[in-house]
Amino acid sequence: MQNKKVSIVMPNYNRAEYVVRCVKSVLNSDYENIEVIVVDNASSDNSVSSLKTSINDNRLKIVELTENLMVADGRNAGFKFSSGEYLCYLDNDNEVDKIRIQRCNS
Repeated sequence: MQNKKVSIVMPNYNRAEYVVRCVKSVLNSDYENIEVIVVDNASSDNSVSSLKTSINDNRLKIVELTENLMVADGRNAGFKFSSGEYLCYLDNDNEVDKIRIQRCNS
């Protein structure tokens, strides 16, 4: 893959208890040329504020939608903000091991 940028799109709706842990697992990956795009689907919990206070990494983008849409709409919105040569969708309650991104794209 030779250090090509990977965009990881993650829809989120009221999953503050999971989304921070998931994003941290991606950002701690051995593959560093990534961007994580969390598309918050008008959550009513503290998902966005938890992300903003817990993670200080310029590879994280948070897209805040003003209305609650379907998960696929959230993925499509995230795609529009992606700049990587590869695209990956990840559910916000998953975690990624340190070599998963590199292994999947080599």
